[in-house]
Amino acid sequence: MTSCCGSISVVPQILPFSFGDEPANAGDMSVVQCAVVKGDSPISISWIFNGVEITPGYQGILLSKTNQRISTLSIEAVRAHHSGEYTCRARNAAGEAEHTVYLNVNGTACICKLFFYWLGIFFSCYACIKSSA
Repeated sequence: MTSCCGSISVVPQILPFSFGDEPANAGDMSVVQCAVVKGDSPISISWIFNGVEITPGYQGILLSKTNQRISTLSIEAVRAHHSGEYTCRARNAAGEAEHTVYLNVNGTACICKLFFYWLGIFFSCYACIKSSA
């Protein structure tokens, strides 16, 4: 957009999204879509899980980009370790916007220990419990 005195930059605006009202069950698929409905191009979209930027293949989380303004996050089979905060962050030259949602997953959690014997590594799990969000 231009005016008499130069250009006006528009900060991105994200359309609100959610994982739904009910917790997901372990094994279910979960999908959310981040759509940037306002803001000047170019726009970059990134995803954050519990404060860590999601990279390709991170914990079985898939990211796909429909176009410059739409990014989809999908988990084919959610597990308890997928529970947490998911943030979509959109940035351009004018600034950034974020939208955060929480995914609750019903599932099974196990307490595990790593044992180091000689050069081998052994993994032992015990105390598996059913968890619910």
